[in-house]
Amino acid sequence: VKALPGGSVILGSPQVFNPSLIVTPAGADLFASQFVVAYKVADNAGRAKIGTVDGTDITWSSTPSIFNVSATEDITLAALSPTTFVVVYKDYGNSGYPTARVGTVSGTGTSATITYGTSGILSTVQTNTIGAAALSGDRLVVVYNEYFGPTPHPNYACIGTVTGSGTGATLTWGVSNEVHANTSYSLAAAGLSGTQFVAAYYDDDDTDYGMAKVGTVDGVGAAAGITWGNGGET
Repeated sequence: VKALPGGSVILGSPQVFNPSLIVTPAGADLFASQFVVAYKVADNAGRAKIGTVDGTDITWSSTPSIFNVSATEDITLAALSPTTFVVVYKDYGNSGYPTARVGTVSGTGTSATITYGTSGILSTVQTNTIGAAALSGDRLVVVYNEYFGPTPHPNYACIGTVTGSGTGATLTWGVSNEVHANTSYSLAAAGLSGTQFVAAYYDDDDTDYGMAKVGTVDGVGAAAGITWGNGGET
């Protein structure tokens, strides 16, 4: 995509990043000319590639980087800086728990590579839907629901703090805070600042309305919590 003066847009030609069937793709921009896509293929493993943009052309990293070797679902991405992103996903190799890994990007074009840190679990209850958004260069929010056992299936939000880079990158999770007590799906998050975000969701048990709440982050690291404003219909 290329924007022109006056608001016009020129669309480039479609660019293949994987020459076979993919499922649950997600993308996030790293900076003006580079982005990351994450997806799974027939073997169900989670993979990511870096795209480098020149005009309306995209050059892909030559080799996809596997972030999860087991069956992977509900992939979402949050780009924290030009060289750092977090991929969040449901890991069926570990009971469907919501899981995240930090990716560190090096190089551009076909030489671009991704190095992953250690995976971290948000919850030891299987999830059904996940959303994520960057808050700052080292912090993100993840929203997820707990989909196991009798209803309702509430949703939660948690703040993750990144330390280190490459294989030494780790995530420290704050306190999980309930967003909505009823069963909720189609979760999404949008970061507004380093300390504020919006969580949006579909309220399945009450009105079936789209709902949103503003969350304000208090504390850092493992002590990071969230204070909620009043929810509203979308």
